[in-house]
Amino acid sequence: MLQAAAAMTTKRLGLSAVLALGSLFALGCASDQKHAPTADEVANGDALPAAPPVPPNPASTDSPATASAPVVEAAAAAPTTSGAGGGAATSPDKETLTEAQIAQFADFANGGEIEQGKLAQGKAKAPGVKKFADMMVKHHTEAQQEQAKLFKKLNLTPADSASSAALKSDADKTTAALKEASAADFDRTYVTAQVDEHQKVLDAIDNKLIPAARNPELTAGLRKMRTTVEAHLSQAKTLQAQVK
Repeated sequence: MLQAAAAMTTKRLGLSAVLALGSLFALGCASDQKHAPTADEVANGDALPAAPPVPPNPASTDSPATASAPVVEAAAAAPTTSGAGGGAATSPDKETLTEAQIAQFADFANGGEIEQGKLAQGKAKAPGVKKFADMMVKHHTEAQQEQAKLFKKLNLTPADSASSAALKSDADKTTAALKEASAADFDRTYVTAQVDEHQKVLDAIDNKLIPAARNPELTAGLRKMRTTVEAHLSQAKTLQAQVK
C-alpha cells in the first residue's frame, strides 16, 4: 500500500512539473509574440514592427562614375588665368587665342624683329648679317604697318595673352643679350637668335594663330605673314651656317 501511494504521488508531482513547464513555455511564446506582432495587428495599428537597425556609416548608393563626375566638371570649369587671387597661370602652349589676342601677338612679333634688326644694323660686322638686318627692319616695319590697317578695318583692339607676353619676354631677353654681346660674338648671337625666334613665330602661326582666326581677311593676312616668316627662317639658317 505504501509503495502504491508513493508511486501515485510521484506521478502527480511529474504531471505538475510537466504542467509548470508547459505554462512557462506558453508564457515565453506570448512574450515573443509581443516582439513579433501579426500582420493584422500592424494593419490595425495595434502594434508597430520594430525598426530595422541603422548601420553607423551607411554606404553610398552612388556609383563611382556618378560620384566623380561633378569633380571632373568642376576641374574643367575652373579658371586658368593668373591674378592676385592666386589662380593657376594659363600655359601659352594650351591657350586658345581670340582674334584681338592674335593682333597683339602679330604686333609683338614684328616689333621685336624691328628692334633687334636696328641694333644689328649698327653692331654687325659681316656684310651678309648687315644685309639681313636691313631686310628685317624693312619687311617687319611694312608688315606691322599693313597689319595695323587691317586690325583697324576689322575693329580689332590688340589684347594681352600669355602667348604674346611670353613672346615679348623672350624678345626683350634677346635684345638685352645682343646689347651686351661683344663685337666678336655679336653676328653669331644675332643670327642664332633670328633662327630661334622665326621658328617659334612660325610654329605659333601654324598651331595657334591661323586655327583661331575666324575672319577671312585676318586669316589671309596671317597666311601672308607666314610666307614672309618662313622665308626669313630659311635665310637665317643659311646665314647661320656661314657665320662663325
